[in-house]
This record gives sequence, structure tokens and C-alpha cells, in this order.
Amino acid sequence: MLQSFYTAFTGLVADKDWLSVISDNIANVNTVGFKAERAVFEDILASSMTTFRNSSPVNLEIGGGTFIGSTQKDFTQGAFMSTGNPLDLALDGEGFFMVKDNFGTVFYTRNGEFRLDANGDLINALGMKV
Repeated sequence: MLQSFYTAFTGLVADKDWLSVISDNIANVNTVGFKAERAVFEDILASSMTTFRNSSPVNLEIGGGTFIGSTQKDFTQGAFMSTGNPLDLALDGEGFFMVKDNFGTVFYTRNGEFRLDANGDLINALGMKV
């Protein structure tokens, strides 16, 4: 009986994590360049037995619940919109903009909100150079 409670508990935990992924997607619906994520559920295999029926092996798997094994980014193309800023760019298809912080670390983004800094360098909203 304890195993049945554990199996139900794993379903509740996976559901909570799934709702967290959905909540993050909803919270960022207006974030420029945001790519939604999708939860991937996986089984917890508690035990596996092989029996024989008519001289043929029959596998019996007893599940132990579920969990979210990973999340996958949704890289489908979003809608284009005019911003009125001639420096704003959008990517059509695959790819990322490369930006560097003040330490020279390279980051990749699909957020194309750009402007010029005091030195005339093209930068993003966080001040990283394109």
C-alpha cells in the first residue's frame, strides 16, 4: 500500500513541476525573444519481471510513478511586429544574436532590441555589445 501512495505522490510532484513550467511560459509571454518550454514526462519503473506464456517471454513492468525528465525549448518562429526603432532586429528562422558583456563573455539571444551607446556601439537592453 505504501508503494501506491508513493506512485500518487510522484504524480503530484510532476504536476507541480509541469505547472511551474506553464507559469514561467505565461509570465514571459510579452518578453521579447522568449522561447516557451515544454515539460517531458517520464516513467519511474519500479520493477520488471519476465514470465513465460506458451513458451514465449512476456515482460511485465510495474510502474513506480512519473517525473519530469527534462524540458524542451520551443524554437518555432514567433510573430514579427514593427517597433518604430530602426535598430530593432528580428531573426527569421534559426539563429541567435551574439552579444558580449564587459568581461568578454559571449552570450546568445534572440532578443533584437538594440540601441547605440555613448561610444556609438550597438548594444542590447542589458548594455552588452552586439
